Amino acid sequence: ADDCFLQFLNIRVHESQGYESKQIPLRPRVRFNARKVAKEMEENGVPQDQITYNTLLSGFAKRGDVEGCYECFSEMLRRKLEPNTITFSCLMTAFVRRGDMDGALEAVEEMKSRQIPLDEVAYNTLIDGYAKVGDFDSATQTLKEMDASRFQPGTITYNSLIAGFGKVGRVEDARSLFNEMGRRNVRRDTVSYNALISAYVRVGDIENSVKIVEEMKKKRVRVDATTYNAIIDAYAKKGLFEEVWTWLSHMNEAKVKPDFVTYTILIDGLFKAGDFDAAVDVYEEMRKQRQPMSLITYNMLISIFSRRKVLNKVHSLLADMKREGVMPDIITYNSLIDAYCKSDDLLKAVETFDKMLTENVKPNTITFNTLIEAHVRQGDIDGGFMVLEEMRTHRVRVDGITYNTLLKGTAKEGLIQDMEDILAQMLDKGIKPGTITIAVVAEACVEKRRLDVLERLFEKLRTAGAKPDAMAYAHAIAGFCKADDTEAADKFVELMREDKVEPITHVVNALMHPALSDNETAKAIMDDLSKNGVDPSVTFMLLVDRYASAGDLPRLLHLIETWKKSDLRIDLYPYLAAMNLLTKTSKIKLARGLYADVKQQRLKPSLALINSYVEILCQGGALEEAARTVEEDVHEGNEEVVMSYNILISHFLRLRYLTEAQETLKRLETRSRPNVVTYNTFISSFAKQGEMDSAVSTFQEMKRRQIEPSVVSYSVLIVGFAKRMQFDKALEFFEEMLSASIQPDSIVYSAMIDVFAKTGNLARSESIYREMREKKEKQSLVAYNSMINAYAKARQIPQALAVLTDIAEDKLKPNVVSHNIIVSAYARAGDVENALLCFDAMKSKGLQPNSFTYNSIIDAYGKAHDLEGAIEMFEEMSEENVPVDIVTYNTLMSAANRVEDFEMAVNIYESLRASKQVKADRITFDLAQDAFQKLGDSEKARKAARAKSRLRNARGSRRMRD
Repeated sequence: ADDCFLQFLNIRVHESQGYESKQIPLRPRVRFNARKVAKEMEENGVPQDQITYNTLLSGFAKRGDVEGCYECFSEMLRRKLEPNTITFSCLMTAFVRRGDMDGALEAVEEMKSRQIPLDEVAYNTLIDGYAKVGDFDSATQTLKEMDASRFQPGTITYNSLIAGFGKVGRVEDARSLFNEMGRRNVRRDTVSYNALISAYVRVGDIENSVKIVEEMKKKRVRVDATTYNAIIDAYAKKGLFEEVWTWLSHMNEAKVKPDFVTYTILIDGLFKAGDFDAAVDVYEEMRKQRQPMSLITYNMLISIFSRRKVLNKVHSLLADMKREGVMPDIITYNSLIDAYCKSDDLLKAVETFDKMLTENVKPNTITFNTLIEAHVRQGDIDGGFMVLEEMRTHRVRVDGITYNTLLKGTAKEGLIQDMEDILAQMLDKGIKPGTITIAVVAEACVEKRRLDVLERLFEKLRTAGAKPDAMAYAHAIAGFCKADDTEAADKFVELMREDKVEPITHVVNALMHPALSDNETAKAIMDDLSKNGVDPSVTFMLLVDRYASAGDLPRLLHLIETWKKSDLRIDLYPYLAAMNLLTKTSKIKLARGLYADVKQQRLKPSLALINSYVEILCQGGALEEAARTVEEDVHEGNEEVVMSYNILISHFLRLRYLTEAQETLKRLETRSRPNVVTYNTFISSFAKQGEMDSAVSTFQEMKRRQIEPSVVSYSVLIVGFAKRMQFDKALEFFEEMLSASIQPDSIVYSAMIDVFAKTGNLARSESIYREMREKKEKQSLVAYNSMINAYAKARQIPQALAVLTDIAEDKLKPNVVSHNIIVSAYARAGDVENALLCFDAMKSKGLQPNSFTYNSIIDAYGKAHDLEGAIEMFEEMSEENVPVDIVTYNTLMSAANRVEDFEMAVNIYESLRASKQVKADRITFDLAQDAFQKLGDSEKARKAARAKSRLRNARGSRRMRD
């Protein structure tokens, strides 16, 4: 019998890898010390009895260590020590901690075979196990058996059941057991109350939870950290942080110290509420209070910070783990990999995966799915397939998520063949794709016009029992309608009916879209919809969205006319959509007609509609009409009315009508308070006109009126002063911006990189550039190009090329300007070879060189005394239809003069004078005068000098007129 039971235990040890312990594991040294003491007993001749082994078994059981229990139980039998009730209760506890009720019941059977009676602990362990796996029928039956025996159910028994019912939301059953405790005079302790509070919290009933806490206080039952944590967690999940802080205050007044759970609840809640600074403060306080940290503790915090992408805190936690000797497990690594993937740092994710393997932590399905999803999100489908192959190499189960992710990825990238292959593999393994995935697949087939594939896929899906939903049918039917294949569309409608899929409005839209050109057909469809209980107005609204997003104004206007002719009451939304499209065309007549139609339909124009209409009027030059519309039709509250006046002010200032803009500002002040956009509009206008003093005084006026400047306010001033070489002023406002804790944008960073470079402080430019990259200010290439330019001007071309690499790393694409700066730098150095290499690189990247590029190459040839090369580039400009400008001619003439081919310089000059597109400037005449003098043609040299003088006088007169 002993051998049979040991064999059973051995089997459960090997099967226990399938169960996950939900308990906090003891530190390895605890287990080591307990065994060490037992070994010392043996070495010193102290007999090891039943109590010794039961104590060890209890330790292993508490951590769900079935293997340790097996070794200990085997040793006990080998020493001829008879197991008792405590022995088997420990074994049952180990199985229950693993969630293995079969193992626990086998231990009960073994007890019965040995005629060892179950005690109160054994019954409680069984009831607790049943409650944890949700088998409440068996738990209740065991409670009755316990009640019938000589053991009466006690506090622990009831607490297990109340907690179990609470976890599955059966709050009434939990309350009933709690009341039964009172009737049977079973002591209700803090754990009892906490279990009931948790049950109410789980179903969102905070009111009853709070009442139970009050009851605890009245009955003088100890209110502990778990009690407060449950209430705090309930309020935190609802985002009611005023209540959270109130209950933390109650906790402090009751002298109950916050524990790890309290801090975790606060961190998670604050992150979800978006208050990241407060969450980090709580974490720092947690560390300050030296809260005990186990592996589960670390994993919870790492998971929270990883989900919120606060990677510096994650790294800090990992360092703490290493210092404390806590080894990361699969949960730790999965959280890290997920965080890196969501931050688009796939390299770090792969490094973490490799480290995981070296630490002998076996990856699971979640690990590989996370990596596949990251590759797919970046459009790297090949990378996703490579991860799939590695997944199979590691013999990790491929699940529906794996296939669905790859299926969506291939569909979005339009890889139809790969998509078909994955779907076939899924169906072969009996895995059905999700409805969203099927819809994505259908959409991909429609976009790629592979309707043959679509028909084939739908047939396979339906045969495999994975019926497409209404959205998938909508995409399919829309595709056939757009292809004018009404026969196939009708076929899919019939299939939809066979599958008993209710047609949604998207399906109706697909059928109605081609019918709109015929009002009678459209009306027939609407009537049919009404008969079948479908509201046609929803269909119209969705079609409005479709035409608006496609910018299809004619169809949208036709839809409005169709709607008006129907019996349905027209909504304001289609007019707003049409008016928004008209803002891009400035068709003032159409806009007036639509606005009049809105009023004729007795619809109240919304502020958004009025503002779009005002914008169109202003674009068409009807500013007085726009101002009148604002005065007459805008009746919204104070904050909303500002938007309308800001549009007027913006257009008056664009036309330099400063007086009218200031009068509009005064009218605004009678109805509302100007906002930061109002003042930014004035500041920007003054800066563009070079009136920086007026811009600064407007900025100061805004601050005097206690309107906080925005990043735009500072940006306009900094860029304005930088353009006018007033670097001290630009730096002054930059420092003020930083002291006001306003994060610079890419425009400000660009301006300051340029400012420091021009003042000879390249190190500070580099510092600003690094700061911009660290703070993820990567929206614009302008700042990167400024840094390239700074290095190029300082003749540090390798560093300039390194910035091009940075651009690629930051997932941007260098533009023509980026390459032109490099080409120009090589040209200034006379390095034709590298200038041409950069020129060719531009073309290979699909960038079209412009006049500046060619001019730089011509300049490089000129400085290298290679006139033939310069002329070849000049001729190539004509072949490539690149405009030739005055710089081109001047650079070519300079190249000719440099090699003393003055006749060629004169020919270029004569060609320029004959051109009607390009006009000579002062440099042209200087170069021509020099060439004529070298050829000894004094008359023509004097003519060139007189032409230069006339040009200078004409410019002087023009400046005086201005």
